[in-house]
Amino acid sequence: DTYHQPAREFYACCQILEREGLIAMTDSDAMYSSLYIPLERDELYRFQVDHMVLGDMLQAVIRLYPGLFTERTPIDEKRIASRCYLDAKEVRQRLMKMHEMHIVEYIPSTDKPQIVFCSERVDERSIYLAGQNYDALKMAARERLEAMVQYVKNDQVCRSRQLLAYFGETDGVADCGCCDVCLGLLHADDDVEQAVLQAVAQGRHSVVSLCEMLAEQNYIGVEDAVRRLLDSGSLQLDRNLFLSLS
Repeated sequence: DTYHQPAREFYACCQILEREGLIAMTDSDAMYSSLYIPLERDELYRFQVDHMVLGDMLQAVIRLYPGLFTERTPIDEKRIASRCYLDAKEVRQRLMKMHEMHIVEYIPSTDKPQIVFCSERVDERSIYLAGQNYDALKMAARERLEAMVQYVKNDQVCRSRQLLAYFGETDGVADCGCCDVCLGLLHADDDVEQAVLQAVAQGRHSVVSLCEMLAEQNYIGVEDAVRRLLDSGSLQLDRNLFLSLS
């Protein structure tokens, strides 16, 4: 919203930058804050000497989370507050202050996705896609295009089954029975009327019972076929509303 960019395009660009290792996107359901200390031990010592209050708290944090010097580590401000006899709000404020001083890299917990820069910011004119990543994007785009062409051309497999198969759903998937492919395969020669005439010739049926019987055989449009045959005189109804051949 800040830069008035379409959300879908912005997210796609972020995925490309993440693939290049320039940024990292955190999950929207992240539960914990994270902390990383980019300083060498001697730099950290000088900071602790010059800033006793912040330094004491940071030392307590280091004892609680020994991996802070090697990678970004999830932390719990309430646990730190309990160890330092502070409240969680004060801990967050102190960590944020040290973040602004470039002593630590602190990301508070949030219920929204976050973007983390994995290195120093790169000018947009200096951003190049790695060859293998660029080839992977081209291949993925080509596969999507080919899948769309195949979907349009394939008149032998149910449209719904094609879509579900594309997204990996293949188990227990039945034909929908109502797409152009299903209708074309079931009744390629408009054989619904012939099925109606054959069923009537073999036994007495009301319109309702005939529609139910042929529907179980995957015939569609039986009621319309009966109406056409009645209009043309090929079928007739007796006084008990049973169908018979004319």
